[in-house]
Formats: sequence, C-alpha cells, structure tokens
Amino acid sequence: MPRVPLSLRVILPVCSLPLALTAATAHASTYSGPVAKSEWTTSDVPSYIDMYIAVPDTMPEKPPILVNIHSCGNNAGGQWSYDGFAPLREALDSVGFIMILPQQSRNCWNVGAPESLEHGGGGDTGAIVQMVEYALQKYNGDPTRVYVMGGSGGGMCTQALLAVYPELFKAGHSRAGVPAGCWAQNYDDGMQWSTPCANGMVDKTPEEWGNYVRGINPDFTGPRPRIQLNHGDADGTINFKNFGESIDEWTNVLGLDAMPTSTDTGFKGAAKVSSTGAAMVYDRSFWKDECGYTVLEAWEAINQDHNMGYEAASILEWFGLDQKRDKDPWDEQCAGMSTAPSDTGSAGGAGSVPEPTSSGGAGGAGPTAEPAGDAGGGTMVPAPAPSSVGTVAPPSMSMNPPPAGSTTGAPAMTVGVPGPTPPSMPMPVQNLPAPGANPAPTPTVASMDTATSGTPAASTTAPTPSSSAPAGVASDTSDSSDGGCSTTGRATVFGFPMVLAALGLLVGRRRRSLV
Repeated sequence: MPRVPLSLRVILPVCSLPLALTAATAHASTYSGPVAKSEWTTSDVPSYIDMYIAVPDTMPEKPPILVNIHSCGNNAGGQWSYDGFAPLREALDSVGFIMILPQQSRNCWNVGAPESLEHGGGGDTGAIVQMVEYALQKYNGDPTRVYVMGGSGGGMCTQALLAVYPELFKAGHSRAGVPAGCWAQNYDDGMQWSTPCANGMVDKTPEEWGNYVRGINPDFTGPRPRIQLNHGDADGTINFKNFGESIDEWTNVLGLDAMPTSTDTGFKGAAKVSSTGAAMVYDRSFWKDECGYTVLEAWEAINQDHNMGYEAASILEWFGLDQKRDKDPWDEQCAGMSTAPSDTGSAGGAGSVPEPTSSGGAGGAGPTAEPAGDAGGGTMVPAPAPSSVGTVAPPSMSMNPPPAGSTTGAPAMTVGVPGPTPPSMPMPVQNLPAPGANPAPTPTVASMDTATSGTPAASTTAPTPSSSAPAGVASDTSDSSDGGCSTTGRATVFGFPMVLAALGLLVGRRRRSLV
C-alpha cells in the first residue's frame, strides 16, 4: 500500500486531547482507546485504523451500539468531545448504549476502493464491522440495535456500511455524504478523494443505484436499514447534487416511491448558523414503508455550506436512542415484516457497471451539530430542542483532496475533470464499479444517459488547504463554530458563470427539486 508523503498528511488537532479528557471527566461514561488490535480484530485490518469506545457507567443487560465516524482530518477524540454531540454523550449514560468511535490516520476514510465496497472484502468498512462484532460479544450487545452515523467522510462511510453490511446495521444518519459507490469514480488513493463525485458529476437513475447496492450482496433478503440524510444546499465541497443522488439510491433500495409520503418547509432545528446564531432551517421530505413507518428522511439545510452542525437530538430520536426501550422502534411497529421492501422492486446485479482500477483509502469529513426544535410547517419527526446542544464547533476538519494536477492513484475512468463549466455544457456521466470486482485493465466510459436535472453542478476543484499551512497540510483551527470541515480554498468561477450568478441574485433563488 503506497505511503502518503508527509507533506500531504493531515495534522490531527492537538486540541482534541484536552477536550476529550474534559468531556470524559464531565460524564459518568468512560471513553477509552485505542483498543488493542489483538482484542477486536479477527483478520487483517488496515494498519492506520484504530478503535476507540465509550461505555456507560451502568451497562444495560443488552446495550444498543452506535458507531460515530469522524471526518477527514479529524480523529476519534475530536468526535467524542465535540460540543454539538453533548446530547449523544448524555443519552449514552441516561439511556444506556455503547458508542464506537473508529479512527483512521490517513486523510479520509476508504469508501472508494473495491475492498471497502465488497461484502466481506475488508478495507475500512470491514474494520468497522469487526469493531461492532467485538463490542457485541464483549458487552452482550443487542445485534438488532446497531446504528451508524457520520458527517462528510463519516457520512460517506455511513452510506457505504449500510449498503455493504445491511444485515448488521439497523439505521444510519449521513450528513453531507454521497451515495454508496459514488466515491469509487476516479478514486485517488493518495488523498482518498473522488473529484467527479465531490463535484456532483456522478448521475445515475434510481434503478441503477439500487441495482448496484443489491449487487453487492444479492443473497440478502432481510429488511434494509433506514437512513436519515442531511445536506446543505450551498455545499461547495461535496456538491449538493449528491443529496439528490443519495435519495435516488435509497428510495430504490428501500422499495419506496420517488415522491415522498409527506414534506415540510421551514423546520427550525437546534443547531445554530455560525455567522448569525440563528437556528438552522430545513426543508424536509419523509418516506414511509409498507408498514407505515418512516424509513427515509431527507433534510435540506437552507443556505448552508459544508461546515454545518448536526441535529443530535433528532438523530437520537431517529435511532430510537432518545429513551430507554427494549426494541428498535421499527421492530416495535413492523416486527411482522420479514422480507426486504426492496425485494418487491426491480432487483438486479451490477454486471453492467465498469470496475474500479484504484485501491486504498477513501474520503470524508466530520462532526456537525444537530438541531431540534420548533417545526415550521412540518409534522412527522419534530425534534425536541435540548438546551445542552452547544454551538461550539469541533476541532477544525479539513477536506484535503489531491492538489490540482495530481496523478496519485489509478483513476477508474478516462474522463478528465473539466474546469469551470458553462451551464450549457452537460456534465460527463460516470459509471459505478461492479461490487467486489477486480481492477479493470482498460477502464472505459460506458454509454449512458447524461444528466437531465437542469443546470449541471458547478465544477468545483477539490478544496485546497489554508494559506496558513504548508501545501497539502490541513490547517487545524479550533475556534471555528461551523461544525464541519474547514475548507478555505474554493475554485473561482469566471466569465459566463459569474454573469449567470449575478442574474440569479436578481431573479431570486430557485431551488431544484430533490426527487
């Protein structure tokens, strides 16, 4: 496995250590790690991955498990001590569950290489699965109540885990992530980055996304895990188009209609906008399964970029970890359903999709703050607004994509990534890799329909490090209050796109439909 040059490695925030110690002493729960690999591994795992864990002072007889995955450039200590996760730490003690905090010391998580997208293939996703299996055995955990969450890179990893290991995870929350399989496009192992996916250039139909996920483990017939998606509509790091692609993927996988069961607008959360201190506002969509239970939620954060908070109280409610209970909420209502809703839809393998040629790590980003509070026109899942949800951001997290012109890693496609693209130019369509496939000797571009969603996603090169840090090194500032990845670099768009942007400001904001 190639080593990442020191100049390209992310400097993990030193400030996370005292924060972690402070958080650990302020709660009855015990946060510890890294757990010796000899204890939790049963097979080879990447050397750069470690396991941290937090357990309640009073252990329930059969505790649920929550996997909380950090972002690119962050670490387990930063994820654990993040002020916006105070409701999670409090519930860990009051409700009683185990929190696993995986940590990787590369730039981002591996959700682009074949091994992480193959059931039983190993990689970063396989390592996290081993952590869960260890906790289930050691603490007599409840195998029917295993949940996973994360933001940006952690959100990407969350969607990958739900797709690759649906038999293990009951539900997930992904903030600013991408659909499972998207990150494999032109995957760069050196910085664990996919420029086409990050720029919103991977466009697939719901059936194509669904066939890809079903093809990972075609023998799986159980209920698919439910998922809660959250994405800022002004995200310049992980293009907002990935929100719609994720909805396409999971509506098909879960056997849901394209149109949501219900929607609301102007929902006010508990997380605060860092620049104004006002509550973050969302337009939300909800899908119920044939049992009548909401199995997909999509929260569009209005006017928010990549660095935004988590709605921690609403995530706890989504998982059923907001109160003590004996069963997962879906099982309480739908225990009679024994087959996966997606079995009633169009199944199929992924044989028509090309294979990736890269191997190695993957990308992501991290902690955010979760709102809860008064709804503005919606119903469905009102989130309580605990006063304990803070607005202080976690240690700065930097999405650290490969520098412009980098040739690190073996791209899966031969399509180059264009510079700023005029709105009239259609974005090239990328193809999903076959799950678990071996590298293709001659990558090709399959003939597929081009994106038809209107104005194509703006072509944004991967963000660059702060000017205060050496080239390729993340700038770790802990005084930011935005709760996401610190991305000070942005691609500048000149000429015709600027004119359109100006016209857009005059005409007014037009939000693109998500489904």
